[in-house]
Amino acid sequence: MIILFLLFFITFVISYEMNIFMLPHVLSTWKQPEYKAWEDWKNSLQLYSIYLKNHEFTLTVPTFYMNQTVDENGTTFEELMKEYNLVFIVPNNNITIIEKMVIPWLSKEENTPKKYIGIQFHSVYNFGFGDSDINYMIELKELDVKLKNKYKNYGGIDVLDYEFFKQYYQKHNNKNSLYPSFRTIYFNYFNSYEKNEINKAIQLCQEINSSISLDISEIDSEYFMDCDSFINILSSIKKAGVNYKLLLNRSLWLKEWFVFLNFFHNKCVHQIENI
Repeated sequence: MIILFLLFFITFVISYEMNIFMLPHVLSTWKQPEYKAWEDWKNSLQLYSIYLKNHEFTLTVPTFYMNQTVDENGTTFEELMKEYNLVFIVPNNNITIIEKMVIPWLSKEENTPKKYIGIQFHSVYNFGFGDSDINYMIELKELDVKLKNKYKNYGGIDVLDYEFFKQYYQKHNNKNSLYPSFRTIYFNYFNSYEKNEINKAIQLCQEINSSISLDISEIDSEYFMDCDSFINILSSIKKAGVNYKLLLNRSLWLKEWFVFLNFFHNKCVHQIENI
């Protein structure tokens, strides 16, 4: 029944790109052999794979997940995810270490699933780039170009935290030419205190020639009651000549994925088509 329901939607939903964060950032348990969290994810992934069959979607995952065992048969997360586009959240700001982390999953073969680097600009230990100087961006840009020239399935770099990146960008005098050509910037507009923050985000994406990933994770909340605010934001993005992607960034989607389907089918899909 669920499969038929999903296939019903596929036939007329417009094509778009979707970024999906894999599970909560920290799993509730790492004890083996308790695989319930992984089993929930696999079930959810199957549903998304059906619904998003005609769309491009990318899963954002921490690199340390890759060697985790996900079932009693010894299947690793890497084996489970080998057919999907992945953004690797790298837990380091050392450019050499980042390169070593991602190379094992890059390929010189054509038509292999895309792999991306996901970076953050907070200032926690050596995890984010928040306290790094601008030379780190120059090195990261060089790495980005190197990997794009060498590997067929390397797709670029995602910025996972707009707010912190904005602070970093302003701190270093907005020297956009020094940055890599970012694939996209993840933007959680409902967490912003300023009403015009979306306009600032659009302007920033224009300056560095990046797309914007719009977080729709709280799509059943007050922010999306009638879809108008969402459509207005998409209109502003498109008028500015910026490409957009959609972003799911909450663990609730493992249990409440029908909200997503209902929102796009009953409220927003036709309006999006007419923007």
